[in-house]
Amino acid sequence: MTDQYVRVQHADTGHQYTVGKAKAANDPKLKIVDKPSTNLSGHPLPPKFRTTLPSANTGAGSKTDPKESK
Repeated sequence: MTDQYVRVQHADTGHQYTVGKAKAANDPKLKIVDKPSTNLSGHPLPPKFRTTLPSANTGAGSKTDPKESK
């Protein structure tokens, strides 16, 4: 049962999720990654979403300049 699923990463978003082998082979934006795609019971793993956060020292109110922090 686990042979029909693969873990993929979407090229645009970086999200990882489990799809069937045929879907992965036919979608050029999906890259197969070398990770488990199912749990021990053979059920597909949930998606893993990727979020890009701004750097901690570029946000509003940041005190990266030592002169400002005095």
